[in-house]
Amino acid sequence: MAMPGAGGGSPGRFRRGLIMATAMAGTAVYVLDIFVVAIALPHMQGTFSAAPDQISWVATAFVLGTTVMIIASGWLSARVGTRLLLIVSIAIFMGLSILAANAETLEEEVLWRFLMGAAGAPIQPMCQVIILNTYRREEHGWALAIWGLGVMSAPVIALPLAGLIINLVGWPGVFYMNLPVAALALLGTFLFVPRTRVESRQGLDWFGLILLILVFGLLQFVLGRGGRLDWFDSTTITVMVAVSALSAYLFVVHILTARNPLIPPGIFRDRNFTVGLIGTFGFGSANMMVTILLPIMLQNQLRYPIELIGLVMAPRTVGTLIGQWLIAVLITRVDPRHLIALGAIMSATSTWIMSGWSLDVSPWQVIWPAILHGISGGFLWVCFNSLVVSTLDARYREQGVPFYYLSFNVGFSFGVAGILAYWTISAQANYAILSEHLSPFNARIPSDWDLGDPTVAAGFASEIERQAGMVAFNNAFFMASLAALLIIPIGYMFGNPGWRKGRRRG
Repeated sequence: MAMPGAGGGSPGRFRRGLIMATAMAGTAVYVLDIFVVAIALPHMQGTFSAAPDQISWVATAFVLGTTVMIIASGWLSARVGTRLLLIVSIAIFMGLSILAANAETLEEEVLWRFLMGAAGAPIQPMCQVIILNTYRREEHGWALAIWGLGVMSAPVIALPLAGLIINLVGWPGVFYMNLPVAALALLGTFLFVPRTRVESRQGLDWFGLILLILVFGLLQFVLGRGGRLDWFDSTTITVMVAVSALSAYLFVVHILTARNPLIPPGIFRDRNFTVGLIGTFGFGSANMMVTILLPIMLQNQLRYPIELIGLVMAPRTVGTLIGQWLIAVLITRVDPRHLIALGAIMSATSTWIMSGWSLDVSPWQVIWPAILHGISGGFLWVCFNSLVVSTLDARYREQGVPFYYLSFNVGFSFGVAGILAYWTISAQANYAILSEHLSPFNARIPSDWDLGDPTVAAGFASEIERQAGMVAFNNAFFMASLAALLIIPIGYMFGNPGWRKGRRRG
């Protein structure tokens, strides 16, 4: 395992502050990309003439690329060192951002986004490893909360700015927004992050990695394309599900029997780590899907201008900041399992409110549930992040942290793909139901409206499609509300890390 640097001693207070700032900037490069690209999706949808479930591949391809590479982050870190890996990842990420900004087709954009996800995969876990190696174990909960607080400050400014940039220069501008932050992160890593010991003899379990990629990659394809291929009526979907299931079985057998498996089985003996994988998958799928759903709904159904979408989305990140600040104060004073339950209830409440929106909802009615949803995200993220590593043995840290992020990314990717597949099915069903009422015999339709006129008929069809899509969004938010409630029992499966004085673990 790579340990803090060459000097052998713990960094001083001032240097630790500089390392913290560098880790914040590095992580912000990755996090900002997710948020600002979500804002740009409606405009990219128009450029590439794509349906909502098709344009979502711009987001899910990024997460899928992260999934492919993130599990190898521990091995790469051991081979080249945490510092050098972070430098190379950020540099490649910057180059790919420029290529993504100049994509001319949806397929090209999805390819660059996939490669961006793969290049950026080590950034967040390596920044967290740097934080964990810089601060003492008893300071980890506080340090991770402060780190998360700093990272989430960036979208507060970036989201309204993204709306203005898209309005001025189009969606490619959001890919250039990351470059100044990335440059600062590179400079800070060069100057302040200590070098780490390299274990060049450590090998990578390629067979296990390929199996894991097959499991998640094929399932992602099934969720993303299943609706268009009629699910199990399609031979392609059936075969992919079967191959994914077989790969999952072989992966479990492999890590239990291999001499040097991709994931050491001993890591799963840590109760908090194992429960945390389940919990963060649920958090990624239930909470983060709103990040993608809201901008698409605001653009397509409510017809908000792009600069207004950025302003409406920004308060959600303010809510996340509030939630993370509260957790930084409460996490050593209140049982974190209770805080997880509170966060899940707030998430479920906010999406339940969203499920009652109509096409007449005002921006202010959108903002305050979004703030509540952001607060819930701050609660859940910091609690899961802190609890997962609270009892993890240091020798497993560089393998465990990337695997934890893998669980989050897979949950996020599956959640987005699944909810948009559900949205597509729901919108089609609602369109069919609403179309049944479009008849000259319907007393609510004025008698002087000629339904045989193509212009009138097209206008009705467009409005019915818009109404059906809104009802589908209502249904999707309601499903997100139910999914959030499932996090509560998972939270109480954690062992108490014993951060509060006088409290025993268990």
